Amino acid sequence: MKHVSLGSKKTVSRLGLGLAALGRPDYINLGHGEDLNHQTSVEALEQHTISMLEAASKSGINFFDTARSYGKGEEFLGKWIKSSAKEADASIFTKWGQEYAANFQIDAKEHVRKKYDLKTLKEHFEASKKALGRKIDLYQIHSVEANSPALNDAAILTELSALKEAGVYIGASVIGPKQKDAIEKLLSIKQGEKPLFDSVQVTFNLMEQSAADAMKAAADAGMFVIAKEVFANGRLTEKNAEELNYTFPGRELKKMAQGSSMSPAQIALSWVLGHDFVHAAISGAVTHEQLKQHVQAEKSIIPSSDAEGRKLASVLIENPVDYWLRRSSLPWN
Repeated sequence: MKHVSLGSKKTVSRLGLGLAALGRPDYINLGHGEDLNHQTSVEALEQHTISMLEAASKSGINFFDTARSYGKGEEFLGKWIKSSAKEADASIFTKWGQEYAANFQIDAKEHVRKKYDLKTLKEHFEASKKALGRKIDLYQIHSVEANSPALNDAAILTELSALKEAGVYIGASVIGPKQKDAIEKLLSIKQGEKPLFDSVQVTFNLMEQSAADAMKAAADAGMFVIAKEVFANGRLTEKNAEELNYTFPGRELKKMAQGSSMSPAQIALSWVLGHDFVHAAISGAVTHEQLKQHVQAEKSIIPSSDAEGRKLASVLIENPVDYWLRRSSLPWN
């Protein structure tokens, strides 16, 4: 698997494994419960997550993305690292600013609680270190917009600067139809004369392409750009029988997949990785078969400038407001 540089001292695989759908039983991905075979006890999830982490490592993946709000994702990841002696090889990305609120109840009224203040930043950092049992490589603010308190609070930015001085890379994930504005805000925040933020994690896929120019600007400025939700929470996979069978864009993707011997998900990931400004992408694989497909897709890049890449981009793109409205309507399952 191809590796890329994160800053001057870290090299990571171009594909990472995210724990959003592994560390908790509840998530918005289509067919999530089926992927877990409805085995959602803490014990079952821990066993399954550790098996996925081990498989990902054997496939060449060496960065793992989690968060305080991903249930027991940090704890599971920490246990795997300790038990498998992977500490020297694994790169750990985690996030602060959101807490898990569902208590492993799939029908909970509240799944995630947002808290962006200096006290939470300090508490989350210490809690993450304890759960992971080792140094955090990349520490990210979770799901910010340009006007988010975390990007406009001098005390928070000063604390993040101190963490960076101590050797932790600092990043943020962005969210919503105005991701572009959030990325521009990140680029404007300095630590002295240099940018404070080393990386940005962006929802970027065949349906949501609105941040592409800002992602390129971030990459040009030296920021490490990570693509997330590359499968549009399952809408770009075979789990989405409704759109793949009955809407024109969906049928077109299914047709392309049948003609290429690749699955819709593999095409979606290959297209994302075909952009020069995307340094790495996160696989949200929940099953071993999904992980296998994603690893295979990393080897079959579809350049965005090629005819196939341009056709894919033009067929499936959605208005960002419509895309995020659809995403917000996906049920936790």
